[in-house]
Amino acid sequence: MCPPLTAGWELTTAVAVGETGQIVGGGRRFGRIGHGFLLTPIILGDLNGDGCVDLADLGTLLADFGCTPPASCPGDVDGDGDTDLADLGILLSNFGLGCP
Repeated sequence: MCPPLTAGWELTTAVAVGETGQIVGGGRRFGRIGHGFLLTPIILGDLNGDGCVDLADLGTLLADFGCTPPASCPGDVDGDGDTDLADLGILLSNFGLGCP
């Protein structure tokens, strides 16, 4: 079994930061030098993964509002398993981030 892609990293050099906040650099993985990385920031509230917290994300959250485990809750922004007022607060505080 292979380790997760996030395991064993030591990030040593940042080479560039793009307009969308992506960071390119190099480092070691499991002690071996010469590995490159690309870090892409995650915006809390961007439920559809398009890089923008907008009405589509709000619609997903509202349609899922009140969802609790064991159901899968796509509107769960904070990762606690359910879609509630805390998730709505996070989404609204980030509303508009990443949008053109």
